[in-house]
Amino acid sequence: MDPSVEAELRLQLMQLRDHAIGTTAQVGELRARLREKEAELEKKNARIARLRKDFEQQETRMRATMTWRIGNFIMLPIRILRRLLRGS
Repeated sequence: MDPSVEAELRLQLMQLRDHAIGTTAQVGELRARLREKEAELEKKNARIARLRKDFEQQETRMRATMTWRIGNFIMLPIRILRRLLRGS
């Protein structure tokens, strides 16, 4: 084999190895960033779940109050009338 061709092939091989090493490092960095983003998302989802639970508890307490029940009872005929009028 011609020495210049062999030298060119060796150079290409080294360049390909460098590229492979760089790509492997980049993949590692991207995986680390992905794990960070997944952890952030998990924290945010947990917070949303806590807020939703708090909201549902507050709504349950509100609907159990005498004021809510009286207002709901008083507004019942109006709600029925609205439904009838929308249906027409």
